[in-house]
Amino acid sequence: MKIAALFLASLAASAAASPIDLTLVDGTRVHIEDAACGRTSVCNAGSARLLGGKGRATRYVSSITVATGSRSYALDVSDMVDPLFGTARTNFSGFCYDDRNCGFRAVFGDAGGSYAAEWQVIEGKPVRTVFSGSGDLVQFFLANPVPPRYE
Repeated sequence: MKIAALFLASLAASAAASPIDLTLVDGTRVHIEDAACGRTSVCNAGSARLLGGKGRATRYVSSITVATGSRSYALDVSDMVDPLFGTARTNFSGFCYDDRNCGFRAVFGDAGGSYAAEWQVIEGKPVRTVFSGSGDLVQFFLANPVPPRYE
């Protein structure tokens, strides 16, 4: 069994800095894009999920793609806003057992509002397992950035 550790990646970007591309320690590539909010965009509903959010977001996460080995996965980003209104701060981490089984965690935001998200790729199928603005969960993800590993 191949275990490829992905260490915590912390990003700071301006509103014009989309997309963000990272190559993590084991060679896994992460691609994050954001977009400006429109009148009927996710920003209207998504902002309500933020811990400590103030005002209305002006940008949202439009896609996150993770590539490992010969595989690439589009992670679910529905209702995910840029909580800092154009200056995204993201903590992203995770690992892959192999090309078809991975786990990732992220905390988006900072003092302007935060939320936590977790995804699992199981047998090549990505699913978001956590999406919450709960203060307890945000703090837990910050203290434990990598999902549990099962041997």
